[in-house]
Amino acid sequence: MTALFSILGLIIWVACIVATYSIAKSKGRGVVLWTILAVFFSWIALLIVALLPRRGGYGA
Repeated sequence: MTALFSILGLIIWVACIVATYSIAKSKGRGVVLWTILAVFFSWIALLIVALLPRRGGYGA
C-alpha cells in the first residue's frame, strides 16, 4: 500500500511540474525558472504562476 501512495505522489508531483511549465509558457514567464521552482515547491509554484498576470501587463 505504501508503494501505491509513493507512485501516486510521484504522478501528482510530475503533473504539477508539467502544469507549471505549461502555464508559465502560456503567460510568457520564465519557463526554466518556474520549472525549477516547481521541482522544489510543486503545488505552491503552480498556484503562484497561475495567479500571476500575463507578462507585459494587463493591456498587452
